[in-house]
Amino acid sequence: MVLDFRWAAIGAVALAPVARLTWSKVLAWVGIVVMAYAVLGFTSNLPQIRLALRSADWSYLPVLIALSAGSYLTGAMQAVVLGVLMIWTGTSPDIDIQLPGVDSVAVILTPGVFYV
Repeated sequence: MVLDFRWAAIGAVALAPVARLTWSKVLAWVGIVVMAYAVLGFTSNLPQIRLALRSADWSYLPVLIALSAGSYLTGAMQAVVLGVLMIWTGTSPDIDIQLPGVDSVAVILTPGVFYV
């Protein structure tokens, strides 16, 4: 027996919107393929990774975390020092600061970004 659903009352069917192929979608798919390839590379070496983690010297971990956090701390200190220097000297955002023992440090400040 063959079932024929052509005459069934299913109501109106909503059409899906047409999706265009854009450069961002192509780039996203390329990124997914590259990520999948990298994950496959990591999973193929999983026994070696486990062995390396088991034999690692974990006593260095606090030092490594402190060093990585130190970059954020020094960046914040730089922003504070440059902001205080700008307020103290009353200079414009483009200033040239003369430091003892240093020939010249050109400081260019843009909103939210500090370059030394």
